Amino acid sequence: MSLESGKNLGFIASIINIIVPVVMGIVLISFYAALFSQLFASIQSGITPAPFFAGGVFFVVIGIAITAGVLSLVGYILFLVAMHRLSQYYSERSIFSNLRRALIIQIVTAVVIAVLVFAPLFIWSGSIAIGPNPTSTPSAVFSLLGVYAVAGIIGFVISIYCSLLYKRSFDRLAEKSGVDNFRTAGLLYLIGTILNIAGIGSIIVWIGWIFAAMGYRKLQPLPAAPAPFVPPYQTGTAVAKRCLACGTENSPDAAYCRNCGRPL
Repeated sequence: MSLESGKNLGFIASIINIIVPVVMGIVLISFYAALFSQLFASIQSGITPAPFFAGGVFFVVIGIAITAGVLSLVGYILFLVAMHRLSQYYSERSIFSNLRRALIIQIVTAVVIAVLVFAPLFIWSGSIAIGPNPTSTPSAVFSLLGVYAVAGIIGFVISIYCSLLYKRSFDRLAEKSGVDNFRTAGLLYLIGTILNIAGIGSIIVWIGWIFAAMGYRKLQPLPAAPAPFVPPYQTGTAVAKRCLACGTENSPDAAYCRNCGRPL
């Protein structure tokens, strides 16, 4: 498997993961700045503002968000393909197998959390539609919040475990390629996942993708294996005798040089 294909796909995936959050951040900041500017101007003038989405700005933001989501998915797929090809090039299955395991766990966890979140909500809303009970409504709300809290804790713990799998994958790639940028990228990915609870993890993960992009650019082909040394003349396990005077090779059992007659 060619190193260049995995190298280029990994670099493109990293660039997508670097650019998309920046573009979305700029778009959202611009959107809210325009929204609050319009509201502030309407308060000063006393005129009721027109709907903000009347000019199509809202739909432009939604379109950009959908495009960014599609690009992020494409970047993730390219990342998986790149790591699969690199695992084949370096003959190290764990470079990709850890990511595959993390993907399966994330899909299963997403399904479980969706069931935990929406099933109680449907049951509760159905019971209210049949006939609301004022005495049971507060307890039902607290039970629903408890289910959401459990789902959040499960999702957070699973995300940390999956980030450990990502770190192992990057660590193995760093070990096989000799590029330490991947080791740094994996560590930042893990730290960012843990600090997501504080709201700053996304920035750290974003920096990790910068190190990953630099790592992909530094990948070099493995050095060719040296050719095995083959003696110029051998009989069985004995080595040919070379004359020190003229350099002629003689049979292993020769006592004199066959060229110059000097004793061997």
